[in-house]
Amino acid sequence: MTLGFELAGENATWILEEGHVVIEYSASRGNPKLLRRIGGRVVPDEAIAGARAGQSGGVPVLQLLLRPGADPYLEAAAGQLPEDHALYELELARGEEELAGYHAEGLRLRAELHARGTEPCEKFLMDAEAPPLRLKCYDGDAHLEPGVLRFRWNEEASRAKRAQRESVYPLGELTGAEWVKPGLMSGHLAVRTGESAAEAEEDPRVILFGLGYGGLADSLPFAASLLAEIQRCSGERRALGAVSPAQAGPGISDEIVAAIRALNELRDAGLISEEEFERRKKDQLDRL
Repeated sequence: MTLGFELAGENATWILEEGHVVIEYSASRGNPKLLRRIGGRVVPDEAIAGARAGQSGGVPVLQLLLRPGADPYLEAAAGQLPEDHALYELELARGEEELAGYHAEGLRLRAELHARGTEPCEKFLMDAEAPPLRLKCYDGDAHLEPGVLRFRWNEEASRAKRAQRESVYPLGELTGAEWVKPGLMSGHLAVRTGESAAEAEEDPRVILFGLGYGGLADSLPFAASLLAEIQRCSGERRALGAVSPAQAGPGISDEIVAAIRALNELRDAGLISEEEFERRKKDQLDRL
């Protein structure tokens, strides 16, 4: 039972609620595995940039256009999804062109009411799967935990990667991530640390897909969650005052700033609790 208007399509059902649009993807095996894995999305009106009606494969479709940066799935996909994997396109029945046009106009009016248009979002307005998550890849396993990402290498990894056995990245230290769509012998997930990149096979910041590992339906949700967690952890670090010596101002020594940054890294990696972090941080500030 819903209070909104329900639009049933071949690949999904859209429920037009006040303040948001609920999308429920069809569980039919004819629907792409990615959509069945995601299950559904809730799109707040603030995330809507517009809408349009059109044709795809001879059937009318209704497309929802989102603001850049609103959805971690779209940010992770970066335009690489096949046409039949469109997350925000509703396939209607033949003869429903007028229905598609009517609701496209209504959704455009929603976007205009918020007067944001295509303005990028400062932060994600939609969710992703919460950690812990695990992704089995070609040359290792990726583990996303609260505050930290781990790449655990296997026998298919290069000698340089195997020498580390495990690469650990506190999420608050990362500047982003890149997902490249998996193919038969291609695709990867890479994290950005601000340092120069090496060849993907040798770079411990890159975990490889291929030969059935890191499939689209598993790796894209993982990448979306990673981006959401990086954004969350970066925001927490800013809120907790993890500043550089240049930003610290008078009265705070380089030594104390470095100590607090180190404590942030330990907390992000799950090696100390939030309570322990706050206690040690207070001890450092009490030295001023």
